[in-house]
Amino acid sequence: MSEWKASILDDVALINPTESLAKGQHAKKISMESLLPFTKKVKNYTVEPYNGGMKFRNGDTIVARITPCLENGKTAYIDILNDNEIGFGSTEYIVLRERKGISDTQFLYYLSISDDFRDAAILAMTGSSGRQRVETAVIRNYQLLLPPLPEQRAIAAVLSSLDDKIDLLHRQNKTLESMAEALFRQWFVEPCKDGLPEGWREGSLLELIELVGGGTPKTVNAEYWNGDIPWLAGGDIASSHKSFVLKSEKQITELGLNNSSAKLLPKYSTVISARGTVGKYCILSKPMAFSQSNYGILPKFENCFFFSYLLINHIVEELQSSAYGSVFDTITTSTFKENKVFIPTEMKIRDFEYSVSSYFYKILHNANQIRTLETLRDTLLPKLMRGDVRMIV
Repeated sequence: MSEWKASILDDVALINPTESLAKGQHAKKISMESLLPFTKKVKNYTVEPYNGGMKFRNGDTIVARITPCLENGKTAYIDILNDNEIGFGSTEYIVLRERKGISDTQFLYYLSISDDFRDAAILAMTGSSGRQRVETAVIRNYQLLLPPLPEQRAIAAVLSSLDDKIDLLHRQNKTLESMAEALFRQWFVEPCKDGLPEGWREGSLLELIELVGGGTPKTVNAEYWNGDIPWLAGGDIASSHKSFVLKSEKQITELGLNNSSAKLLPKYSTVISARGTVGKYCILSKPMAFSQSNYGILPKFENCFFFSYLLINHIVEELQSSAYGSVFDTITTSTFKENKVFIPTEMKIRDFEYSVSSYFYKILHNANQIRTLETLRDTLLPKLMRGDVRMIV
C-alpha cells in the first residue's frame, strides 16, 4: 500500500463548495426525510422556492451531520439533477465534492458510509442532548489513506455495481407491489361501484380475517431469549412497513414461546401495529412471533394470505382513523369488527389468491437477493477502503 497517500479529507474533497441560488428561485429540494438509511439513491424530492440550506450538484455526496440522522446512515449520492442544475436541502448536510484529478465522486460516497469515517464523525459530535452534530472542521481534518485515482474508481465500480443491482431489485418490487394492489382494486373495489355483484354482501372485516394476539416472554428469564424464533416489536414492523419482514432485532426460544402469550404465526401472515405507530404492517417471510402491541392477521379462507395482506393495505387508513387513546393511539378487536367491508364469494377470493401469488413469491425472492447483496457490499466496503482487499488496475 505504499502508493496510498496519507491525507486529510480537506485535501481530497471540496467540502461544502460554494454555489449560488437566488432567494425564491425554484429548485429541487432534498429534505432529510427524503433520505433512506444507508441508501445511495435519493428516492424523492420536491420543487420549492430556495429559502436557505446547503446547495449541491450531481456527483456530490450529502451527509447528515446531526443526531440521529448521522447515526442512522442518512447519506446519499446526488444524481437526480440535470447538467449544471443546483439543488438544495437541509442546513444539517455536509456536502462532499471531488477534487479533479485527486478524488472520484463515487469513491467519496463510499468513504462517507465507511465505518471508519462514520465512527470518527459520531465520536466527535458535540452539543446539547438531542441536537448534537459533527462540526465541519472535524470532517475537514478527517485522516485517511487515499488510493491512487484509478484504484479509487475501481473500488467505486465494484461497490456501485452491487448498489445498482440492489436498486434495480427494489424498483422491481415497487412495480410488483403496485401491480398487486391494482389487481386487488380491479377484483374487489371497482366491481362494487354500481352495486354488489351477485353472491357478494356487506359484513364485518372479521368475517374475512382472524386476529391473533401477541405476547412477550419475561425479560428477566434468560432462557426465554436469544433463541432462533424471530420476535417482532413495533420498530421491526415500522422498518418493514408494506413489505416482507426478513429479520427481527430480538429472538426468543421455544421455551419462551411456550411460557408466554406469544404465538408463532406462519409464513406469509400479516402483522399490524395496534398501539403507538398504529397501522404499520408487514408480511412475514418465515414463521415469527410478535409482541402484544401488535396483531397477527390470518386468512379466514385457508392459505389466502395475500388476499388478507392486500385487504389490510386497502382499509388501513380507515383503521387508523378509528384509533383512539388518551396517550397512545390504539386499535382493538372492536375496531376490526366494526369496520364494514364487501365480502366476495369464497371462489372469487381463491381465484384471486392464485392470480396474485406469483407476484409475492417474486417480491420475496428479490428481497432475499437484496439482503444477500447488501451483506456482500457491507463486507467488502471496509476491506476495500482499508486496502485489505486490493483492486488490480
